Amino acid sequence: MIVRTFMSRSVLLLVTAVGTLVGICVLRFVVAHPGIMLLAVVPIALLG
Repeated sequence: MIVRTFMSRSVLLLVTAVGTLVGICVLRFVVAHPGIMLLAVVPIALLG
């Protein structure tokens, strides 16, 4: 039960991280602003 909860939680974190990165990549192309890269670094730092 605990292992299943942990696995689903890590999968959820992974999906969230990937979704965030994809969204930021799209924003990066649409809005050429240097501050967008800071938004990309923060989730990676938190997950790392």
